[in-house]
Amino acid sequence: MTDDDPKFQQKLAQTLNRSLEQLDDDTLQHLQSIRQQAQQPSRRHWRPAIAVAATVLMMIALPWLVQKQSPATEPEVMFGENYLSVEPDMLADWDMLEAIGEVPDA
Repeated sequence: MTDDDPKFQQKLAQTLNRSLEQLDDDTLQHLQSIRQQAQQPSRRHWRPAIAVAATVLMMIALPWLVQKQSPATEPEVMFGENYLSVEPDMLADWDMLEAIGEVPDA
C-alpha cells in the first residue's frame, strides 16, 4: 500500500471525521482556539530585521565614532605643519616679538 492509494485516503478521512464528531464540547472549543492561534500571523517577524539593521549600523558607526573621538597626539596634526617653526625661546624675547611685527602684551 502506498501513500497514493485512494481507498486508504478515504478510509483515513472517514475515521478522522468520525473521531471529531465524538469529541466533547470542551475539547472542540480548545482545539478551535488552538487552531485560531496557529493561523494568526506572527507579530515577531520584524525583530530579526531590526537586529540585523542595528548590527550593520554599529559596524559602520563605531569605527567612525572612534576615529572622530581619538585625540591628536602628533604636533603636525594638532597645530598644522608650522608648529614650532620658530624657536620658543625667541618668541619669549620681547625684541624678537617686535622684530616680527608683534606687539608684546604688557
